[in-house]
Amino acid sequence: MTTILVEVCAGTQCTIMGAMDIINAVEGLRELRQEIGPDCEIEVRPVPCNHACNNGPDAPVVIINGELMRKTDSESVMERIFEIAAACGCLPR
Repeated sequence: MTTILVEVCAGTQCTIMGAMDIINAVEGLRELRQEIGPDCEIEVRPVPCNHACNNGPDAPVVIINGELMRKTDSESVMERIFEIAAACGCLPR
């Protein structure tokens, strides 16, 4: 089974800039198992601030399978999750 780990910064600046919306969007995807195959698990977790947003200008920050993304939004995070799932062969045909 492939696991896609989505770590969303829960620091103040990232939260103000939409981190909770990103968490909710990814959680919603986890619940829609038909969007991704059964061999793909998506794990989302809020993480403490790692200062990757430079105190705000690059917020919100998300790390997907070790890949740092700055100035993200729900759409860009979901797009990257689907790219990773496709590369792993997790998307239904």
